[in-house]
Amino acid sequence: MRHSFLPIQEQKTLKRGYRLHAAIVALFLMSVVGVVGICSLFPAYILVSAEERSQTMLGRSLEDADGSQSAVFARDLERDSKLVRALTSSQAGTKPSLLIQDVVSARASVSITSVMLSELSTTSATMIIQGIAPTRESLVSLKTRLENLGIGNKVELPISELAKSRDIPFSLRFTRSLP
Repeated sequence: MRHSFLPIQEQKTLKRGYRLHAAIVALFLMSVVGVVGICSLFPAYILVSAEERSQTMLGRSLEDADGSQSAVFARDLERDSKLVRALTSSQAGTKPSLLIQDVVSARASVSITSVMLSELSTTSATMIIQGIAPTRESLVSLKTRLENLGIGNKVELPISELAKSRDIPFSLRFTRSLP
């Protein structure tokens, strides 16, 4: 219960004035928040506009620059594209990785340290295979397995490689005929 000694008419007037003052203060606070928000965005606006100007000037300077650099770049790109197309078309028949995979699969107990593809043509591939064989028999067996990979395969194993009886370092030339 609210008791007041003011007449009812005066109480209504005071309540209306109070509500009016509360609304004015609320509107004032909202306007202050809006102004502060706008002011906080102003530095970001300045930064973005400065960046836009610098990027525009950079773009104009690139447009005004000598066109020879872009022409050289385009010419190099076209040349590289032709080279890539030529290399992929010549390698379409037989992949070197498949040839090396065949050699590695035929090795059995022989340790292969390197495989170098020295020549690759449409009819044959020549590889130099180096490694260490545990015995002479395993080295001769490797030679036989490589020759049996396909018809027309040829393995050149120097006789000097067979001088030792154990842990024989070897280097053989394997010519593989391609289909």
